[in-house]
Amino acid sequence: MSLRIDHDKIIFDCTIDGVRALKDGTISVNIHTQEMNADGAGILFAMNQKYLYAVLKPFVKDDSEINPEDVEALEEFKGDKYDIPKDKSPAKRLRDIVFIKWKKLGSPGQDFDLYYKQRIEKYIEHEKDLINKIDL
Repeated sequence: MSLRIDHDKIIFDCTIDGVRALKDGTISVNIHTQEMNADGAGILFAMNQKYLYAVLKPFVKDDSEINPEDVEALEEFKGDKYDIPKDKSPAKRLRDIVFIKWKKLGSPGQDFDLYYKQRIEKYIEHEKDLINKIDL
């Protein structure tokens, strides 16, 4: 296995085990590595659920080394020039929190979308009431 670790990045060979489209338009990619030492595995586990950059390049039989030009291209890559959000929007964060509450309540008798709409409507009414109480 080719493995390179540099401070905040890890470069390794792998295979793509599966690719699928998700409901929200994103794509899920499952990657499998060969056996990895503890340092490499530790870095991968630390990166779990983090926003990352990835370079995927087909393996060429006569080129088993990691190409320095590929590493340089990754270093020069700027994700923000592609307008990729790095943080969740406030609306997405709110939806996630309502979902966690819904799950902790035992998914009470309705699908999540209906529950979410009802909770947001209550929040909107609450904000309207506050507006009406403000003395102008």
